[in-house]
Amino acid sequence: MAEKLSIGKFLEGITDSMVRTELILFFHRNQFAMDVSGNIARWIGRDVRAVEKELDKLVDQGILDKMGDGPSAIYSYTQEIETIEVIDRFCHELTLGREKVRRAMEHLRASE
Repeated sequence: MAEKLSIGKFLEGITDSMVRTELILFFHRNQFAMDVSGNIARWIGRDVRAVEKELDKLVDQGILDKMGDGPSAIYSYTQEIETIEVIDRFCHELTLGREKVRRAMEHLRASE
C-alpha cells in the first residue's frame, strides 16, 4: 500500500507542471476513465509525449494506476479514498479560484 498522500506532498508534486494539473482535473472529473496515453492527450488537448511523461509521474505519486507498458499501457484514477479526498480539496479550491477570477473580470468589464 502506498504512503498516505498529504495536501502538502500533493501540492509539491504538481506545482511544476500545468499538464500534470490538467491530468489530475481530467481524472478527478472522470473518475472511471481508463485509457491509453494517446487518447488521454487528445482528451486534454496536449502533446502525447508531454502527457506520457506526466502520467508516469502521477503513477509514481499514487494518483493514477497503470496497467501494462508502452503505448498500450492503460491509465486510470486511483481508488484510494484518502488520496481522492486530498485531490477533491485541491479541485474544489481551484474551482473557487477560477470563479473569483471570472467574477473579477465581469466586474472590470461592467466598469468600462
